[in-house]
Amino acid sequence: MLRCCAGICAGGVETAKTNGSSGVSHANGSNGDSAAKIPKLKAGEQYAPTVSSMEELERYGLEPAPPGIQPPWAATTADFKKNPDRLLLIVPSPSASSWGVWDDTLNDESHAGRGDVVPLVRWAMANRYAVVLFDGKVFAADPTGKYDMIMKHSPARFVTAIVAVHAQPMFREALKGMHSLLYTRLRTVIIAGPVTPYEDKESEVTSHLRKSTACVPEPWMRLDAFTMHQCLFEMTEERVDRWTKNEANKYAGFNAMTENDVPGLKRISIETRIKRLDRNRNDDELARLLNRHEQAAGLGREEEEEEPGVD
Repeated sequence: MLRCCAGICAGGVETAKTNGSSGVSHANGSNGDSAAKIPKLKAGEQYAPTVSSMEELERYGLEPAPPGIQPPWAATTADFKKNPDRLLLIVPSPSASSWGVWDDTLNDESHAGRGDVVPLVRWAMANRYAVVLFDGKVFAADPTGKYDMIMKHSPARFVTAIVAVHAQPMFREALKGMHSLLYTRLRTVIIAGPVTPYEDKESEVTSHLRKSTACVPEPWMRLDAFTMHQCLFEMTEERVDRWTKNEANKYAGFNAMTENDVPGLKRISIETRIKRLDRNRNDDELARLLNRHEQAAGLGREEEEEEPGVD
């Protein structure tokens, strides 16, 4: 089982730093370079309002999906099909009490709002994410079909999934049988609780999920809704930054290749290309370059390490 990435919280909640008078508590103890932007609320507006229907969700920037389907079984932001960069995927528990809740287990009398949808949508929109929210009950009936029907319309390269504890089996089921190009854009999978054991431990999907999944550190589970959500989005921002820098380094490394073609820059001779037709493509210059940067981004880490990586 994956270990919680508690190190991101710099050893615990008590050590989180505050940036000046803004009250921004940086979960990773940094100077705020990767800090998530805080959503703005109108005067008197509730941070986690009670929402029970799709009509009420529409007040907060979500639209019924798929278009023309009644009743709708998903909701997306207006930029869902246009945002090429970031997407927040919310997978609620099949037993979620309403459209406004993604995980009932996180809400109690002293920590109301932690499992609510609207706060996540607000943080996502403030940080330039498109959003897609599934109906947990409908998703559970046909995970693969519903996932593909919605996600094929999103061009986002960096997808962060926030998955309810009891939604893990159906989320994994949704990814089974998919081509790796379709699920590897899931850069971060956040589980608000313990990660359940994987049934198929040897599959490529499982390998990818092991490296991209992070369970919420136990100290964060004692935080109020606002601070917990801030920690979650600061973690995603840190991972976005890491992935972006790794991609830049990877493409910069193409310039130094001598054994492979570099389209637009240089081409190896016909004779050399013919001699290398029978090369081991899993261990040639290009493969080693990609593997090196995958490991730098965390793809090569095993689950016993302290913090799961991202791809």
